Amino acid sequence: MERKLLEVFRSRLSLSLSSSLSPSLNPGNTSLRSSGTPSLINGVLWRGIRRFCSATVEDISITDNCVIRLHEIIKEEGRDKMLRVSVEGGGCSGFQYVFALEDSSTVNDRIFEKNGAKVVVDDVSMGFLKGATVDYVEELIRASFMVTNNPNASGGCGCGSSFVAK
Repeated sequence: MERKLLEVFRSRLSLSLSSSLSPSLNPGNTSLRSSGTPSLINGVLWRGIRRFCSATVEDISITDNCVIRLHEIIKEEGRDKMLRVSVEGGGCSGFQYVFALEDSSTVNDRIFEKNGAKVVVDDVSMGFLKGATVDYVEELIRASFMVTNNPNASGGCGCGSSFVAK
């Protein structure tokens, strides 16, 4: 019954849920409601179309360094900020990672959280980032957020800001 409801939900919203749900549904922990109340489906909290994922979902990993830096930024700014990670055409390898601090998200975003730090990814960029790790790295020449261990990248530039998609 729940699988049939998911298929109807998927077709009506034209969204691919397969990247957020594991192949087997656990009926004891899942529900699908047509009202505006949040629903828990395989550890993913759905509020309307917006998807809120804990960092335990294997879509994107967030390192402790990333969490620490985001908490520092929130403390400096005096208000909650989210790190938006997106992929755009450009860079020396074809695609580039873009990082921005934002106050809010959109309906088509996935929000990943680890220890109160939030990373936001739009649906299109998620196709390029699934399985990757978001990190904060401090080196002699720079300190910045980075995407590492991206299984969707077959190569990239030396600085790690751009990549070749598989």
